[in-house]
Amino acid sequence: MKKLLILAIVIASIFVLAYTVRPGDVLNIAVFEHPEFPMQVTVSVDGTISYPFVGQVNVVGKTTNEIAEIIKDSIKKIIKNPIVSVYIEKYAPMYVYVQGALNVAFDISIDPEMTISKLVSFLNLSTNTSVDFSNVKIKRGKEIFNVDLESYYNGANFDVDVLLKEGDIIYIPKQKSKVAYIVGPVKEPGEFSFSDTEDITLSLLIAKAGGVIDEKKKYIKEVEVIEDEISRIYPPDILEKDLSLKRGAVVNIKTYSEFYVYSEGQKIEFLPDEPKTLKMLLAKKPTRIDRQELINDGFAIINGKIKVKLSDDIDKISLSCGDVVDLIYAPFTVNVVGYKGGVITLTSKEPRTLSYLVKKLGIDNMESILDIYVVGDKEYKIEDLILNKIDKVLERNDTVVIKSLAENAVYLVGDVSRYVVFPYSEKITLHKVLAKAGVSDLKRIEKIKLNGKILDTSKDEVIESGAILNVILKKPIYVTAMGYIRNNGTVKIDYTESSDLNTLFGKLGGLYLGPNLYFISDKVYVVRKNKVFAEVDARDVYEGKKNIELENGDFVFVTEKEIGHVYVFGYGKKDGIVKFNSSEEFDLKTLLAKLGGIEEGISKKITILFDNEATTVKWDENMKLKSGATVLFEKDTENYIYVIDENGKPNMFYAEKPITLYELISNFNVNKNFRLIKILNKDVSIDVNDVEKALGYVVKPGDVVKIVDAPQNIAYVLGEVKNPGVISLNDGMDVLEAVIRAGYFTDNAAPSSVFLYKGGVNGTAIKVNLNDAIKKNGSVPKVEPGDVVYVPSDPFKTALEWVPVINNLIGLYNNIKTIK
Repeated sequence: MKKLLILAIVIASIFVLAYTVRPGDVLNIAVFEHPEFPMQVTVSVDGTISYPFVGQVNVVGKTTNEIAEIIKDSIKKIIKNPIVSVYIEKYAPMYVYVQGALNVAFDISIDPEMTISKLVSFLNLSTNTSVDFSNVKIKRGKEIFNVDLESYYNGANFDVDVLLKEGDIIYIPKQKSKVAYIVGPVKEPGEFSFSDTEDITLSLLIAKAGGVIDEKKKYIKEVEVIEDEISRIYPPDILEKDLSLKRGAVVNIKTYSEFYVYSEGQKIEFLPDEPKTLKMLLAKKPTRIDRQELINDGFAIINGKIKVKLSDDIDKISLSCGDVVDLIYAPFTVNVVGYKGGVITLTSKEPRTLSYLVKKLGIDNMESILDIYVVGDKEYKIEDLILNKIDKVLERNDTVVIKSLAENAVYLVGDVSRYVVFPYSEKITLHKVLAKAGVSDLKRIEKIKLNGKILDTSKDEVIESGAILNVILKKPIYVTAMGYIRNNGTVKIDYTESSDLNTLFGKLGGLYLGPNLYFISDKVYVVRKNKVFAEVDARDVYEGKKNIELENGDFVFVTEKEIGHVYVFGYGKKDGIVKFNSSEEFDLKTLLAKLGGIEEGISKKITILFDNEATTVKWDENMKLKSGATVLFEKDTENYIYVIDENGKPNMFYAEKPITLYELISNFNVNKNFRLIKILNKDVSIDVNDVEKALGYVVKPGDVVKIVDAPQNIAYVLGEVKNPGVISLNDGMDVLEAVIRAGYFTDNAAPSSVFLYKGGVNGTAIKVNLNDAIKKNGSVPKVEPGDVVYVPSDPFKTALEWVPVINNLIGLYNNIKTIK
């Protein structure tokens, strides 16, 4: 019989050799001829079993043979040559977790060869359901497997079936709706549904979206198709093909960024392959001006800042999207005064010479022309020009005077280009000439020159026929003003106005001067031709004491000046900045008034810091302040008693006169459990219990009083007791008696896990099971002065985890009276 049993054990051992024990397995343990040993044990969650004479044994991950050897080695001390067999009576379940379209845990221990396809069969999932079998995911530890069961069921791929393992998380998604998405330059981007009879294709999707916008086709760069979180990029011609798509596919038609510039109100677009240059803009932009003339005599202004001649190498001038480019044609013109006068344009194909101008005007009768005069140059004989004996290259905007022999006339050049004709019988005078030229307001005239001589416009001088008058008119001046004035900007001052600072500031709203201002206008600088021309005080200009004549192009800048500010810091005052306005005196007396005076407890001595120098003054001594100074108000340390509490925290107690120690204790609310007090600056120790001594000892301002951290025969009982706090101790009091003194346990208490912290919360922690003490089993530790007893509600937390809670409770109960 014994041999048969041994044979059975060997066969069973071989059968389970490869299997290792798991939590939840039920083991059958047999000790031959010793039925008193238990036969079945269950492996606990922590992987152990408990067995007589062996104790706790960790069996997870071990074979039954290994477990049998462990038990055999332990019991052979009491049984000679024991025969031990161990086999699996019942296997623990092996769960996999299915999520997604359904949520279920499944025990795969019923089939050691359980695969994902078998699992689907066990779960009664049909391929006709709303489950997406093409995108199954299996998570095993940190690895994730993608399984396409749809191809498996279609017979296309039998290799995709996966053998499952315990703990696998299987995600079987729901079947997506039969939709696809499209974004980009289509008429109606968005989500589109497909019927059961419709295939999801790119061409049908585009058709449902209204088609690609025609004007955007030339900008298409590529087409991105995203399916199952995988992105694929196709060239633009894929839009013309019938590409099959999956459910939920996203099609993104990507385009090149549009490139355009604005020119004279028109939006000029560039194709992706066109160079983004000024030359290309000139070629693309329609114009009514001959393009070659525009190139020769035109220029471009880019964004109102950069000026470029179009005759330069504009192929190298790059543009940016959104630039504003003005193409300006500036024709070559000369002003002709006199015979056939007017503004004459000479194209780039025409010679720009005086002789050509004469021919262009059609002057062929030399006897009718006296001579020709180019302003700023000299006179030329008509016959010399016609016969090409002499010539002159003209400049843009030259003025040419052509004098006629047959007329009684005066020629005006300069700011007024006129040809004024008089009857031969009429005397020509200055005022008549100006009146006929439309310049009746003589105040408008700056000066008139005749043969280099400046004429007196107040006198009506006689002017000879054929004279050339150079008329210079007064022009408005433009002055730019910035800085601390009411408004900044460029001001036009007309010839009828005084061109000075008063007029300028009047037009800009004035200077910042007057009462209740924290900042005022200070200095006025006039900059002329990039140099400071003049400097004056703003107040002198405001009061009319000083003024400066201005010229066109002057730049005026006004600085600011702060009336004053100081920074206030210290005891009894809100830290911050105090500003003074123009109606206040900038001194210490005004500052104290603005702060509401000196309060009790603040030192009457004030420290003022400026430029790394400190000045100390008494509060009743007035002095001028400096802007930016720091004013420090300090505590009146001369009238304070310093108290250091039992936790080492310093405090100050204000006392203008000496007081008794008892008064200090009463007013400061000293914790009565700490009875020893030291006067540190006098090396004196006093027991507070000695009331007579406490009443008789006088503490003076400046003394330093320390409450010594030496509690007198007390302990803390905190947590789940009915009266938590400070208790007085009796000799030999133990933890249970201390809990009883604190009102005993609450309903939430865990008596089995009470902690005793020796010497305080930071001392050694002892775990006490008061359940045993209540049953009179075991000894209970004694409580000594300064100990902390804590009764928790959670028996599983450690002593260290309760320390933050205990610290907060001690702070709360520190000043509670001793429990009697």
